[in-house]
Amino acid sequence: MNFHRLFDLLPFQAYCYPQKIALAHKTDGQWQHYSTHDCLEIIERLSAGLLELGLGVGEKVGIMSAISSPAWNFVDLSLQQIGVVVVPLHTAITDQSLLHILTETELHYCFVADRPLYERIQRLRGQAPQLRGIYTLQREGDLPHWSHLQGSPSPERCQQIDQRKAAIRPDDLATIIYTSGTTGKPKGVMLSHHNVVSNIKAIIALLPISYFDRTISFLPPSHVFERVAIYTYFTVGASVYYAEGVDRILANVAEVRPHYFTAVPRLLERMYDSIEEAATEQAVWRRRLLRWAMRLGERSRDRPSQGWGFHWQRWIADALVYRRWRQVLGGQV
Repeated sequence: MNFHRLFDLLPFQAYCYPQKIALAHKTDGQWQHYSTHDCLEIIERLSAGLLELGLGVGEKVGIMSAISSPAWNFVDLSLQQIGVVVVPLHTAITDQSLLHILTETELHYCFVADRPLYERIQRLRGQAPQLRGIYTLQREGDLPHWSHLQGSPSPERCQQIDQRKAAIRPDDLATIIYTSGTTGKPKGVMLSHHNVVSNIKAIIALLPISYFDRTISFLPPSHVFERVAIYTYFTVGASVYYAEGVDRILANVAEVRPHYFTAVPRLLERMYDSIEEAATEQAVWRRRLLRWAMRLGERSRDRPSQGWGFHWQRWIADALVYRRWRQVLGGQV
């Protein structure tokens, strides 16, 4: 079996290495796990419910959340396999830019993380008359929740889903990702299934990650970097755990003990700054040890082939410094 479209990734995982824990997130303080089979079943039921809304091929639906989650993935893939184009929305953009995207893409529905984002989209609905409904990814009291769309698909609906899937070609439009941080209005980048799948196939040829590994995700899925990373995890069968939020990253990493995670330079800079800040509060000999270990690491990066004396120093630095840093990140990265 091979994969050519993004909604082929989980069926590919089910065929090659079905997982007991494909996706996981925290609910009421406990990790909730979804097997590969669970994911495919939820996606099928959700696709049936989305067809009940009358969504046609090529229509656009938005997803707005600062962090990813199983629900984000379920909505994303359920929409794609019935030919609907997914438009991720950045939570940090202005209302003016958000309204521009809502009207330019003519979004018919929008899935948002929580109540504040629901209320934000709701305030703009009067200026986006084509928007028919809003659903939340988290449970928020009486607000419409994504799970409300799930049902037991009839044989006719199953047949309709299969027909839609069969008609989608690799070169068909899968998603529109809008730029962020650019001058002027946000610009929509149109990506086909093939555009993204070709990246995934290039990555898995280089990245030594497999179905034995655990990963944790905490970057925004509205950016292509994290979204492609998650798709890559699906493809190789790695278990994906989702962090509860930015303020819980280190706590969740310590629990999950991941082998891999994606990060951005700013996050790594903050980690470095926190190490430096902690060093200023320690004894002089500890500060000197820390900075010596850092210089040694830089030498290792710049000149990987060095003599036995250097490797002996590395062993000492590892025992006294590096090992503790790895433990903070769960010890497996």
